Order: sequence, then structure tokens, then C-alpha cells
Amino acid sequence: MIEVIKYTPFQKGSIIGFVDIIYNGEIKRHIPHLQKGERKWFNYPSYQEEDAGEKIYLAYWEKLIPEENTKFFKELTDKVKDFLDKKPAESQEFEGGDLPF
Repeated sequence: MIEVIKYTPFQKGSIIGFVDIIYNGEIKRHIPHLQKGERKWFNYPSYQEEDAGEKIYLAYWEKLIPEENTKFFKELTDKVKDFLDKKPAESQEFEGGDLPF
């Protein structure tokens, strides 16, 4: 079960925010919320490396089974929506005052 503890709006490139959660008894911080066009999604926090002169991004942590990743991000999306719905819009610093969903 996921518990959202913080959502921070942020605007740089495709990143529109970061979320901190409690998951399986651990705090997971700085999970990026991304947007490209109309598509919005979450991703695992990652770091950049170079492989044969090409930049690649590797997740700090992720699930081994792809279906579990899909399930995790679906639950995370639902929990973040619920979290943001409970907060008054004026307490969030979203550009234009709209929630990021």
C-alpha cells in the first residue's frame, strides 16, 4: 500500500513535480511526475550514466516483474490524485492553479 506524504510542483523539461511516499515500511523520495504533450506519468528516480558515449538513465530502485511496475504506478497515480484532491488548490503552487491531472 502506498501513502503519499508530499507532492512538490516543479517545472523543468518534462518534469512537472516530485512525490514522496511511504511504501512497504520505507520512505521513497523524489519520484518524478512527468508530462509530454497530454500524457502524464510517474517514473522511478534515476541517475545518468554514459554507455559508449550515449546517455542512459538507470532507476535507483524498481520491481523485477514488469507487471508489478505497472501495478505500482497505477496505484501511485490513484493515490496522488486522492492526495491532491484533498488539498485546497490555493495551497498548491501549480502554474495556472490547476492540479497536474
